[in-house]
Amino acid sequence: MATKNGKNSKEVSLFMVDFFNKKIYGTKRSFELAGKGKQPAYGQLVKLLETHPEYELEYKIPEKRNDKPKETYKGFTVEFIQDYFSARDELDGTSNRADLDFEIAFAKSQKESRLCAAKEKLHELYDSKEKPFDYGEARDVVRDYKKKHFKIEENGSGSENEPEAVEEDIDKLPLAVNE
Repeated sequence: MATKNGKNSKEVSLFMVDFFNKKIYGTKRSFELAGKGKQPAYGQLVKLLETHPEYELEYKIPEKRNDKPKETYKGFTVEFIQDYFSARDELDGTSNRADLDFEIAFAKSQKESRLCAAKEKLHELYDSKEKPFDYGEARDVVRDYKKKHFKIEENGSGSENEPEAVEEDIDKLPLAVNE
């Protein structure tokens, strides 16, 4: 970071020099700022023109960036991952849930993120190039597992050791996009 008058300041380059084609590129906005005599655009352009008087000035339209929001999964919690491991253990006849619980407990004892530890274990076991992890499929597996193990009575209330309205809770876990 450059210092100016004893204060920290960032100097942003508003122009690009192409030595091969002998051109100075700038956006329409950077040339407008320089034309109005505003600093730092005016100062940068003057320095470039003093250094390279034979270079031509040219507008360059900035490339559009792909700023799509990152896809995340609403409801992708430690508890969901534990339920998924339990369901897969039952389907596959494995005992990976115990390993997951150990990893979560170890992460907690090290004051690390339980969710990161759970995700690592999930991707280690159930994510590969041949068959990548599919959140929608995982939701269906957990939904079926909970329907089988937590019987919901007709009036909507379940037994005392099950969460109420499990089916509705699972349906509230759609693929969400952060904005």
